[in-house]
Amino acid sequence: MAEALPYAAVAMLVIGAWIGGLTLLDVFTASDARAWRRMTQLRGFASRGSAFERVARRTPLLKRLQAELDLECLLAQANSRDSPTSFLARTGAISLMTFASLLAAMAGGRALGGEWPAPPWASVVIAWLILPVSTSDLRRRARGQRDASARTLGDMLMTVAVMTDSRGLQVDDAVRIMSRCSRDDALQNLLDRGGFKRLAGSAYGSTAEKYRLIGDAYRIHEFRDVADATATTNVGVPNRVAYTRLALTVYQERLADARVHAARARVLITLPIAGMLVPLLLLIGAPTFHAISAGLGG
Repeated sequence: MAEALPYAAVAMLVIGAWIGGLTLLDVFTASDARAWRRMTQLRGFASRGSAFERVARRTPLLKRLQAELDLECLLAQANSRDSPTSFLARTGAISLMTFASLLAAMAGGRALGGEWPAPPWASVVIAWLILPVSTSDLRRRARGQRDASARTLGDMLMTVAVMTDSRGLQVDDAVRIMSRCSRDDALQNLLDRGGFKRLAGSAYGSTAEKYRLIGDAYRIHEFRDVADATATTNVGVPNRVAYTRLALTVYQERLADARVHAARARVLITLPIAGMLVPLLLLIGAPTFHAISAGLGG
């Protein structure tokens, strides 16, 4: 019992640090104050931030970690409202809470059973694994948002060709209108709700320049293709021709990708079947080989 007391004390200290971190992150701040701060961020005004964020902005280690993980880009691509500092702070709080919970559970098992149910260092390892797991999940969400935006933009190009040619709409207006009709809201969040300003900014002079900035910042080549098509319409190419050709190009790329995936799937299916035939061939050929060996030896 006495041997488990130091570990229980460490667990209590970690829990206290976790609660203090939540306080510094303004988790217990009134909802109207948090809403006002969020509104100032959306409007582009500078906010004072929490005490933890002010300290983190002056810490070289956290700045380097944010730059190495490219958190600002990943959070923007994943359409997350978190800042890099708040993401790291939440991940650190979860790590501390996990470490404290596991260590307390192990100390309780030691106190009741007389031996450790698991090595104490396992709680440290599991707590350290939370950061790469969280970063991997953020990368997955960012990739999913990029793919969804690219897929939605490619699907609407034929409709955009009709809307810009016969209805006289601008391509940006047509894309934003069609993004509201999509099954997912990835493209709507990016264009119609102004999410692109987080990385691409607002310093552009035309729709083609705007889409090219979005394509470069979010690594979505469909936006660059639309920007090139928009540039051709400015020199006399009809809208229906430019965007219809672009739509056909997108469909051909998807067909080529589908054929590549089908070829890979065919190989993955053929290899296990071929592996299953090897034991069968051995069973069939073993008596024949034995008979031939016996005849030659006899």
